[in-house]
Amino acid sequence: MIQLIIIGILWIGGIVFTIWTMKRRDEDGADIAMTASLVGAGGGLVGLIMFFITTGFVGLNPDYGTGTSSGYITLVKEEGIFWKTVEVEFQRSQGGDSSIRGECSTVNRELLPALRKAQEGGYRIRLIWDKWLFQPWPEGKTNCQLTKIEAESG
Repeated sequence: MIQLIIIGILWIGGIVFTIWTMKRRDEDGADIAMTASLVGAGGGLVGLIMFFITTGFVGLNPDYGTGTSSGYITLVKEEGIFWKTVEVEFQRSQGGDSSIRGECSTVNRELLPALRKAQEGGYRIRLIWDKWLFQPWPEGKTNCQLTKIEAESG
């Protein structure tokens, strides 16, 4: 959210600075309005691009929510060229007809052995995760950040 505030301040500041500079040069009112609108549109476009870039690296609202899911791990894979993440896919029940599936990501390598063991053994586990509104790219593909794994009895 702070990214939007900073970009908004810079955008408005750019428009105000343009109007102030042109008034000091005794420019025509129509020229001032046209130039200010072009600076505003260009600044808005640059601001929007900067918002998506900074949000991609910093994230947005990391404490958006928390949750748990119980089920069976169907896929554990490591991905990434620069930032290695662990991507996990799971389904809520066993069998081919299970249609409720989920996925989450983690950068915590300590969870990898337990995830692989649960996948290979077919154990039912509980996944505990934090939800981002927008998760940073270096943290994984999903908006769910896996924080803990617990074995379920039964």
